[in-house]
Amino acid sequence: MIRSQYIQLRMLMCEDSVLTSDGHSEMQAIDHGLLAKDYVVYEDQLQFFALLARLDIRTSVDRLHESLRSRCSALQSEFARLERAIDSGSQRTIDLLHEQIHWIVLMIGYTLADSGTSERVLIPRQVTKYSKTCTSTEQDHTVQAILSMLQLLQFELSAPSPTVASYCSPLLAETLFWALRRIAPVYLLFDRSDYREVSQSLVAAFGTTLDGGNGVAVVGGILGLIKSAFEQWVSEEDVLQMCIDMLLAFAQRASLAQAITESPLFAPLMQFLVGSMHRFPETTHSSIVEALAVLCCHSPSAEHERGFAELKSLILGGFGQVAAAQPQDPRVIGRVLDGLD
Repeated sequence: MIRSQYIQLRMLMCEDSVLTSDGHSEMQAIDHGLLAKDYVVYEDQLQFFALLARLDIRTSVDRLHESLRSRCSALQSEFARLERAIDSGSQRTIDLLHEQIHWIVLMIGYTLADSGTSERVLIPRQVTKYSKTCTSTEQDHTVQAILSMLQLLQFELSAPSPTVASYCSPLLAETLFWALRRIAPVYLLFDRSDYREVSQSLVAAFGTTLDGGNGVAVVGGILGLIKSAFEQWVSEEDVLQMCIDMLLAFAQRASLAQAITESPLFAPLMQFLVGSMHRFPETTHSSIVEALAVLCCHSPSAEHERGFAELKSLILGGFGQVAAAQPQDPRVIGRVLDGLD
């Protein structure tokens, strides 16, 4: 009862927020640093919601997934209208859907995974028990909720035109990457020996290749989403930093980090990030190099030195291009020093 009322209240608050907004961009309204982030400000509420949700995990996950699915469908319909006729009247509807999906994703993130930095986080016992009762991947709404978030992120990062792209939400992109940072290291390529029992739907969707799972393909898909995010939100520091934080979270799981370095998409991503670093906010430069270096540490021994050598070559090559183009520009010195740090 309380769970349903909280979801309903949040959806109504989103409506009120959109209706009373003055039309300014959402970044101007909410970008006030970490303390303004909803996953920080409302952490206690969201944790309590997750605690109650896990008491009746089936009803909660089913409700959250249905809420997410229906609003994603409505959002895609609005974007289709824009693509056909560029209907500016859809702006308020799109803003409302973005805001509501943002909160649904926060609730899903807290419900499906716990946070943790010093200890290994496992899939919650209530989730594994619920998933075990599902007869197929399609009926397992835990799996479907995670896949829906990945599909939504891909949709938001693949706008067909600049005009339509201007309606996309950097806040929602950041929230989706936040949810993936929290969920993916727990679910992707999980070790079956950590669990007394685990459903075939979880194994099939996120397990290792050895177990017959699709986890490696999902890892590759996430790397592609990161590249798309850096291309589309090149000036949005919060979105880019969340992508980097997600990579660093992945690096805490050795098996996941190794799968990333073995992916055929990792080397092109590394080349893109380093080669385009001058386009990104300077505050992200050190974090980008750190994330790539930490991931290279998990590459197979035969590839370890080659990975670091390639990263070093890419960084030095980037410095050389910038310095050759503007050798007397004081900003070049700042960029070089920032990169060396």
